[in-house]
Amino acid sequence: MSEKSKDDSVPKKKTKKAAVKKTAVKKTVAARSKAKSVKTSVKKPVSKTKLEKPVPKTRKKTALESPLQETLKLGIPAAPKSVLVEMTKIEQQPSTKSSEANGNIRNESSINPNRELTQPNDASIANGNNIPSAQPTQAPYQQKPRFEGRPQFNNNRPNNFMRNSRNRHDSGGRPDFRQGRPDFRGRPDSRAMANPRDIVSPSRLEAAKALYSMEKGAKISDVLELKRNLKPEDEALLRELVYGCTRQKRLLDYHLNSFCTTAYDQLPIEVKVALRLGIYQLYFLDRIPAHAAVHESVNLAKQSGQEKLSGFVNAVLRTAETKKAERVIKGESDMDTMALQFSHPTWIVKRWAKSMTPEQLEQTLKADNQPHPVYLRVAPGSRSRVIETLGRQNVRVNETSWPADTLSLKSHEGGLFSGESFQKGEWIVQDWVPQAMLDLLPLNEGQRVWDVCAAPGGKTIGLAWKTGEKGQVMASDASAERRKRLIENVNRIGLKQVSVFDHEITKLSPAQKFDMAWVDAPCSGTGVLSRRADLRWRLMPKDVIEHADQQKDLLVQAQGHLYPKGYLVYSTCSLEYEENQRVIEAFLKDYPEFKPVNLKVPEGHPEIYGDELGLTFLPTAEHDGGFMSVLSR
Repeated sequence: MSEKSKDDSVPKKKTKKAAVKKTAVKKTVAARSKAKSVKTSVKKPVSKTKLEKPVPKTRKKTALESPLQETLKLGIPAAPKSVLVEMTKIEQQPSTKSSEANGNIRNESSINPNRELTQPNDASIANGNNIPSAQPTQAPYQQKPRFEGRPQFNNNRPNNFMRNSRNRHDSGGRPDFRQGRPDFRGRPDSRAMANPRDIVSPSRLEAAKALYSMEKGAKISDVLELKRNLKPEDEALLRELVYGCTRQKRLLDYHLNSFCTTAYDQLPIEVKVALRLGIYQLYFLDRIPAHAAVHESVNLAKQSGQEKLSGFVNAVLRTAETKKAERVIKGESDMDTMALQFSHPTWIVKRWAKSMTPEQLEQTLKADNQPHPVYLRVAPGSRSRVIETLGRQNVRVNETSWPADTLSLKSHEGGLFSGESFQKGEWIVQDWVPQAMLDLLPLNEGQRVWDVCAAPGGKTIGLAWKTGEKGQVMASDASAERRKRLIENVNRIGLKQVSVFDHEITKLSPAQKFDMAWVDAPCSGTGVLSRRADLRWRLMPKDVIEHADQQKDLLVQAQGHLYPKGYLVYSTCSLEYEENQRVIEAFLKDYPEFKPVNLKVPEGHPEIYGDELGLTFLPTAEHDGGFMSVLSR
């Protein structure tokens, strides 16, 4: 090869290498351009202008609204631009607040339903707590199914529940109430309940309705007289829950207040009712499982329109269950501690402590929180027949040694008021104390008696049975409505010797004279706080003395219609000195010709004690309390 050929071959070789290098550069540039176009296509649907546009106020919140939009509505500063790139990924992230909305709370600090929403810090952003990571990704987020091969949930199917727990509490999730059934506030619902787990048992739902009505001013006797068509076992649980929650109201609220990190007094009434029902079952009804008590109280909160606080109800009751053995009761003083322990107003406990021994005081407070037996007074000579007849109705009774014509119910699986003996008027329902008072009266057959405050008629019927067919009993009452009930009861028994005076007693002719006049005067009712469970929370100290003038006036009116040797009987269902002994003292001061009669009480009844003015009946686990005095010229 020549020298020139060698020189020409070298440049040609270099030119080929340069061409190869140039081609590689072009391919790299083309690849980068293609990647840039792909990245640009990813960023296009998430432009900053579109994301930062505020949400219109009139737009309804949809069932799957993103946490980012939630952040904007709550006034939390928007995330940086790099964060906004990940909108598609944000839409798929579940909300961590949903666990709280479903009641999945296990610490006391989260019990407060009014806690403030705090602004997220850097740590929360880094941990992904509702705020996406600040590092953008190279490719768009691809949603993956939760389970491979599993079909997506069909929103058109019945009984559908959103997987996202946040959606269960807004307008796009399941409704609160069953179609056509009102909540316990008495408000009709317009949506159908989908989840059978949210249904509340009939007894608890009716108990919640009753307690809610009482919080609005209704009396316990009125709410329990409503016809509900419940099974016997449901009716029994209903009465237990209503009476128990009412009697123990102060103690239940004391414990619940200690378990809440928010102000308990500021909670909605519906939530308080659900909490009281739950904690009463946890602390006083051992036969009810704890999970059932908590679960149904949570559902009660949902059905009452307080679904947002259902998790709060769950958390408080779980805390109460955990700390059941650790509960301590401590008031501002010894009297206040005792009042809390036995769920009474402190002013009542202080009053009773002045006139009772410590043993009598504790016995009375305990008795007020216990259900008393139901007593029947049977017609003279029909005791054995009534026991046999009731036995055929599956009604079992206990016989009492005193009074002689008294029975106490042991159990009644059958219909107590549907049997033959009730229709024939062979017995009436009457508490033990008025029956004992009737037995102590110096009354004989054939005498004339005036029952001054007679309704609903128990004393009137007892007096008629005691005076016999030859006797005469006149009944009167100031209330026209109560007189109607009096007439109904007397007519059922079929007592021809009873007449009802349908006027004010001031219009009674002076010529009308009686061997005995019984004034069962209106009073505060502090002796019947077990039967009238709501009364203790409605009484005020002034109520103890407001009836005193009326009570004395009734005695003055009645004494003017007595024969010279007649008896004047005064009784109350109160334990207060101002309504009992002091009224007798004031009357005797104006009518000194009357003297108290010494009444003989059978042995075995230490709860009945007397002084020179009358007898006091302290409440026990077996009966109510009251006072009676018999005066004669």
